[in-house]
Amino acid sequence: MGAFGIVTHVTIRLREITELELETRFDDLTMTQEWFNNYFRDKASWDGPLFQQGFIDFHRMVITYGMWTESGKKRTPKDYPSILSNRAGSHGRGGAAYLPLADDLLDAMDVNYRTNDFIVKMLVRFSCEVPALSWKLNNEGENDAYWVSSLPSPMPVSQWGAWMFPVDPPDLSLLYKAAKVYYDRWQEAQEAIRAGTGVFRPDVALEFRFVWSSNSYFAPNYTDDPSSQLFVVVEYPTLSSNLYTTKEQLLQHDGEPAMIQLTKEYLKFFADVEQGWRDLDSRARPHLAKEHCFAPRADDPEFMEPYNKAKLGEILSPDRQAKLRAKLKAKDPSGIFMNNFISALVKAD
Repeated sequence: MGAFGIVTHVTIRLREITELELETRFDDLTMTQEWFNNYFRDKASWDGPLFQQGFIDFHRMVITYGMWTESGKKRTPKDYPSILSNRAGSHGRGGAAYLPLADDLLDAMDVNYRTNDFIVKMLVRFSCEVPALSWKLNNEGENDAYWVSSLPSPMPVSQWGAWMFPVDPPDLSLLYKAAKVYYDRWQEAQEAIRAGTGVFRPDVALEFRFVWSSNSYFAPNYTDDPSSQLFVVVEYPTLSSNLYTTKEQLLQHDGEPAMIQLTKEYLKFFADVEQGWRDLDSRARPHLAKEHCFAPRADDPEFMEPYNKAKLGEILSPDRQAKLRAKLKAKDPSGIFMNNFISALVKAD
């Protein structure tokens, strides 16, 4: 699911696992290559944890880290219906999150809370503590490391950008550089807020996790030999309140100059981070179900928008595009599942 709106390719490999053990850490973060080398040396490897995920709070310079490993103990039966009934969607809320109501009010009132230090710091800290709580709930319930199912409430509507970077242990320089690109741009936004010239900064922590390469047709982290290359996925979300991804959406909802500036700054922030990441390594690729491929509008160069057709056509190599076009022609000759996004991605035109 995701950007395509359909399941395009799924590879499932099943194996028996034992009970999982969770380790949750809250560690001080130092933005140096040496710190990243020491912290991730045993994590970014084939023998690293079965599943791991981290959230970085740059306000406090703290990293919240969850790691799942196999215990070697035989798994016990899980009462999944009972477990899930006490999670998101319980208490008569029907799966609704707590915050979208506030988000709707802020949209209607044209209120931008992002210039308020206390609110932004609180939200970023909250975005680190909720996953830690979810890991704990999962560990006590499903014990399957799929922490999203353990959320006490669904996440409010958000804008997401994410890129995948190859990791070549023991060289962890790209992991540090990816974090540094975001950190530098985050500091610029912070300084603009303090100077009274800026109105946007992220209100959610920077997130990352490790994944192995895939030989699925559309996988950005593609390799001919699956699971042969380690990648780190770095995600930079922000809540959607008063933010829009196109100029048409913005003008339809908010014509106030302050709200126009807010959306422009958000899009510029995302575009700047993406460009910095794009320049790090030719193997880096965007997460296709998140916002990516930003470029200026032809009729308004100051307004950045995602999913630029030319940049979408640069994600996949020419040989993979040719293979995908052939596969689409063979499996979907009438083009039922073809849309503008896939057409640009495989250069079908």
